[in-house]
Amino acid sequence: MALWRAERGIRLYSAAAVVYLLACTALALFTDVPLPRMDVSPGNGHLLTIPIPVFAVSLLLFAIAWSYLLMGAAYSRWPIHLAGLALFTIFFGLEVSGLVLAPLFLIGALGVLALIWIAGFTGRLRHRGHPGRLSARLFVAHVLLVLLLYAVAIAGSLSAGSLLLFSTTLAIQLQVLQFFTIPVLVMSGTDFTEWGEVSGDWIGQRVSSLAGERAWIPLVLAGLVAVAVLADVWRQYGSVLWPQLAFGSVLLVLVAGLALAGRVLHHARPVRVPVGAVVAASAGYLVIFLVVAVGAGAARVQEQDTVNGLSFTHYGHTQEPPFSIQQPSIWEARSLQSGSLKGVEFSGTPVGNPSRFDVVGLPSGTLGADPAGAYAAALSSGANLGPAAADGDWQLRELSSPTQWGLVWTRDEGGRTWVLAGVTKSSFRQLNEPTFRHMTQTWSPDPKAGAAATPARSNGDQINAAAALVWLVLAALLALGLWLRPRLRAGLAVTALFLALVGVFYLVAALGPVASMLGLPDRALGLRLTGLRLQGVQALAAVLTLAAVAWFAVRRRMAAGVPVALWLLAALVGLQVISWMFEVFNQKQAELGLLQVALISLALAWDIVMSGGSMVSGHGRWFPRHSRALLYFGFSMLVASSVLFFAAQRDQVTGGPAQSDFNTDFWPQSGLITLGIPMLLCFALLKLGRLRAKG
Repeated sequence: MALWRAERGIRLYSAAAVVYLLACTALALFTDVPLPRMDVSPGNGHLLTIPIPVFAVSLLLFAIAWSYLLMGAAYSRWPIHLAGLALFTIFFGLEVSGLVLAPLFLIGALGVLALIWIAGFTGRLRHRGHPGRLSARLFVAHVLLVLLLYAVAIAGSLSAGSLLLFSTTLAIQLQVLQFFTIPVLVMSGTDFTEWGEVSGDWIGQRVSSLAGERAWIPLVLAGLVAVAVLADVWRQYGSVLWPQLAFGSVLLVLVAGLALAGRVLHHARPVRVPVGAVVAASAGYLVIFLVVAVGAGAARVQEQDTVNGLSFTHYGHTQEPPFSIQQPSIWEARSLQSGSLKGVEFSGTPVGNPSRFDVVGLPSGTLGADPAGAYAAALSSGANLGPAAADGDWQLRELSSPTQWGLVWTRDEGGRTWVLAGVTKSSFRQLNEPTFRHMTQTWSPDPKAGAAATPARSNGDQINAAAALVWLVLAALLALGLWLRPRLRAGLAVTALFLALVGVFYLVAALGPVASMLGLPDRALGLRLTGLRLQGVQALAAVLTLAAVAWFAVRRRMAAGVPVALWLLAALVGLQVISWMFEVFNQKQAELGLLQVALISLALAWDIVMSGGSMVSGHGRWFPRHSRALLYFGFSMLVASSVLFFAAQRDQVTGGPAQSDFNTDFWPQSGLITLGIPMLLCFALLKLGRLRAKG
């Protein structure tokens, strides 16, 4: 961020915002410290608690964030200021409405709201005479007034007999606010992508400087990294990787078409995606998804056609152990090899559902007298098994641990002991339990059983398919615009290219639902159309890297191949960082934990540091430089403090993490995949254009 070009006030408030984000991360250390706790709000039939010191500091943090937003609105045009004050009043109306049982405090809260309006317009009038100065008095006044509003609400709640009234309304206020903060969480996925891009470039530069004239070193390193990536992906997916390479080839053809349409190789444009492009992509992702979801709801898809919004397709396993089952069409199947267990794992993790369904079939007696116990022990998760109960021909036992829940079915048939087990995070039980039961009901030891059955179509599949088609139309229009306007300004050209890449990737990732929606077969050339996943993109990049290294080695053009090898190495590193970050959000042990809060806070801080140049250097009548900086910082700070508030909550009964609707693992994961991979592809195309321009 070009702070040295900014006014003193912006430098001060920018530094304070970064300190604020780091403070949120530090406070997360105290979420599990044995401190005095207070009740916050009811959740899932249990009261939720929060450490009293964290609760008190959170109120101060909220007041500071709201002060940033109120000041930013005051320094903009009057319609923006008026709208900002109106939104603030609506949000805090939730707090005030809880005081209807205490009329005196209700009048006091309304009076404080009126004072906030008066302070805002007074500060606005004073600012007109000093347009280059940020008023510290206005900032302090807003902080104190918001804290006073909290104090009046707390006093009114206590007068009614319990602080729970205030804490509940505060939690509801933040739950409503989450819908406005979701785009920031989606954008944080692209921040992690930038981390990967920067890391890849840095590694390439270090390798190039250390290698000197020895051109073979960068090529060998790129080849070794590609082999490691390919081996890791093969370890995860095995033979299922080949369809992913096929889907990756489809993406490669479409990306090449976009590159030709945009004449990417004919222009040495900056290797940077404008901030506005990322904002437009995250907002477009949510708007298209919501519009399509509303349309699908209006179509009244029959509930009996689906199981919790999931459609199912036939899966026949002809290898050992042979069986058939209906699996969710968007889940991935992979080989299961864990200790004595051997079978197939169906995973919802790649599509943002942290769950798995295992099918294990071994010769009778292999798993001993307690097959369910042997399976639970192989999980190494400290899980406990409940008592056995009959479920048709199966013996059913419930599996539970502090963070996981599952169902384990066992039976002997055909000389084998079969174990079918569905395991998910405890907070996802309601979503996945019907899926696990449906899969068990459709299981058969005959791999061809049910192959002719027509899979049900789901509301969720239709939403993904319709959204993919909308993105396809948008990508086609943008590609046409790039082709017709070859001399489009660099920023607009890169924005159009990035958005088109988002649309293309969304389509290839949703091939299965799209084919189902259009009435096409779910198989083509012997491949089941599921869609491209991150691992498929990694495998494709690794194969291209090995091919390029081999080409330059055979042609003995090592020196000429160094820039290409470094280009491919940066792409591999970037994709690997995306993969790691996806797994970090997947494997966290708490619904909202320290690591997650730290990652989101650091992502927001990264966004301020790396993306702030365009914000500080910009200036306009509607959003002057001071206004846009304060609004941006305030919004980021409000997101961070909201995440901290929910991270500190614990279930009063179990002591475990609260099951919050503020799902700060799914949205960054969506940003990582839906926006992050296209951003990395955009970087790669722009770099390729610069390489070609340099000969």
